[in-house]
Amino acid sequence: MFNMLMGSASAVQLAELADCSYRPLADAIAQILPREREHASLGETGVRQAIERRGSRASAEAALNYWYPRVADTFGRADSDNAALYVKYGLRRRGNSEMLADWKQQSATAISRLGLPHPA
Repeated sequence: MFNMLMGSASAVQLAELADCSYRPLADAIAQILPREREHASLGETGVRQAIERRGSRASAEAALNYWYPRVADTFGRADSDNAALYVKYGLRRRGNSEMLADWKQQSATAISRLGLPHPA
């Protein structure tokens, strides 16, 4: 579950840097980004396989409820002064709340595919 959720969060966050104004960083991140997306996909596959092996979603649901808020916290505060500066200087296009919303939407899709209830 951690790989699925954090891989997706990392991909959302790194995608911001792949488009940043500092070209050497953008180029390096562009090479890393596909691997992060792969981590999320592999994580989802692993959760699906664990559910199939156990014949129950209970453990996956418990892991989801544990990791979801912790991974969401990695996006930082919505009112972050640093995030606003990153946008101002072209290092990112979006603030923390926009990236968090993107991650929540992507996660909701993966969570639904696994047949798990979305955490509150």
